[in-house]
Amino acid sequence: MNELGAGALAGLASCIALQPLDVVKTRLQEHTGLPSSLRQYWAGTVPTLIRNVPGVGLYFLLLSHFRYCGLVLGKSFGQDWLLDIKGDLSTIGNLLTSGSARIVAGASVMPMTLLKVRFESATYEKDKTIWKSIANIKKQDGIKGLFRGFVPTMLRDAPHSAIYYAIYERAKRQSVFFGGEQKSIQKYIFSSSLAAISATC
Repeated sequence: MNELGAGALAGLASCIALQPLDVVKTRLQEHTGLPSSLRQYWAGTVPTLIRNVPGVGLYFLLLSHFRYCGLVLGKSFGQDWLLDIKGDLSTIGNLLTSGSARIVAGASVMPMTLLKVRFESATYEKDKTIWKSIANIKKQDGIKGLFRGFVPTMLRDAPHSAIYYAIYERAKRQSVFFGGEQKSIQKYIFSSSLAAISATC
């Protein structure tokens, strides 16, 4: 359960710190102009918290379990392509486990992802509460409306998570400048930074 707690804490910190950038991105994409007050830069923070805190925690929990399943498949059922020469997950194994974890976690919080964007948008400013927004969506599109945009969202998020984690794991193991197999903060910072840049490009 350590993965769940660590992921939830990471989700809490990131959504509070980065929410204004999400609002700016949404407003620029819909050409409605930047928020007129400081408070509006944190519009959508509540659905973002509801999505990110359990969502990021669930992702890391699923990733841990999927990695374990990958190792079991590789070692006990002869699926050698899932393993590297040291018996850990291969790059392909990390791609599959991370991408799968992102899809499952993303599906579970997709309604909150939709609400987050609606609250950030200037188009839906009449949706004053989460419950009113949900009621408006259900009235217009039914339950399936809460999952609108799931496919393109996963086509973006699953490959990004898969590429990020695979590069992170490979860089972490190959970081000879920071101690190779030994743990160090510099190695983790270098590996995560390299993975983030590579997955975003």
